[in-house]
Amino acid sequence: MVVEPESLCGLTGRMVKARDGATWAEEFARLPALRAVVRDDGSGLGRGVKLERARRSVAGLPDLDDALDVFHTLREGGRALRTTWGAAGRALGRADAAQKGFDRRGRQGQSCQGHGAPRNRLWRHAERIRDQATAAEAAWKQA
Repeated sequence: MVVEPESLCGLTGRMVKARDGATWAEEFARLPALRAVVRDDGSGLGRGVKLERARRSVAGLPDLDDALDVFHTLREGGRALRTTWGAAGRALGRADAAQKGFDRRGRQGQSCQGHGAPRNRLWRHAERIRDQATAAEAAWKQA
């Protein structure tokens, strides 16, 4: 499908047998006023742009600007960030559960000896994972 990016108006879209470079080159050739393409990194689409640029060069027509979109980068970055924060949340949940068990033992008058080290290990791990998620979020915001 070909969409004009500023208005998001669909220019063309049809069912085809293949989404290869030749098919995309045909589609681009049908748009003589086309000056720029913003696209994903699909191999067929990339090959089509390459073929259209070559056709224009041979015909003495203006070159076609070609740029990759940012949609897929944003989607994958957001997905990775959610995964990182999910791991941090689970680690904090495990540490909190261990803390509650430790506190319950103390309230019930049971010995806490031997239960503090595993709890501390879980808290250190959870804090490390949370710090990584915070750093990843800051880097993602900067990007």
